Amino acid sequence: MEANKMKNHVDPKPSRVLPPGVTLQSELAARNISIREFARILGRPQSFVTELVAGRRLLTAETALQLEAALEIPAGYWMNMESGYRLWKQEPDQATSLEAIRGRARAIA
Repeated sequence: MEANKMKNHVDPKPSRVLPPGVTLQSELAARNISIREFARILGRPQSFVTELVAGRRLLTAETALQLEAALEIPAGYWMNMESGYRLWKQEPDQATSLEAIRGRARAIA
């Protein structure tokens, strides 16, 4: 029976998760706002917005609140996208240690 459970198991994890910067770039394009203009709106350097859009900069709670103020898209939306992206990126790097933790947890269960 256990083998059937595993055989029918579908991994709910996506094969690819996009950084929130991709959504930000799409949103800016839809509103005809340039990165330069958006940086001015946020009161941040243009390089900050460029790095955010490229996924090279961590989207913090402070930035999420600024995006909400500028775009009227809830800060929680941006934070959920960021945390999902960071988890997706990090998991392969920790696969071996995570599997060891799972094995130790099963051993005591």
